Amino acid sequence: METIDEPFTFDNLPVPQDQLYDMYAVRRTICQMLQDRGYILSAEDSMELTLASFHERFNEKEYKNLTILAEKATDDEQKIMVFFPVADAQAKTRKVSVESVKEIVRLMEKESVNRSIIVVEKALLGHSRMVLDQEE
Repeated sequence: METIDEPFTFDNLPVPQDQLYDMYAVRRTICQMLQDRGYILSAEDSMELTLASFHERFNEKEYKNLTILAEKATDDEQKIMVFFPVADAQAKTRKVSVESVKEIVRLMEKESVNRSIIVVEKALLGHSRMVLDQEE
């Protein structure tokens, strides 16, 4: 496993080395999966991402900067967004809130996107799940 000696922060919070690697690996895998399914990624997302380049690109940013927007090579109207929402640091549980899910829906509507992948650490809360179900 690659490692980076420099500290890494997201939303002004330190991220442990193992969690940094997991975030990098998940995002890299999703980018590869989208390309394999015929989606065109931005130049930044389509380049071969290393742990060092991930660190350089996303250190001291917010989780929302991990969001990916891609469109099908055969149909530019067919778009997908990938979100990496996180629970509020002060929350009692590490689950994503209803407000975060509503923000995802708003972003999808703004970009005219009807497909998404939401990458979460823990399962969505019941109310968050209901927001998504209403949008289908």
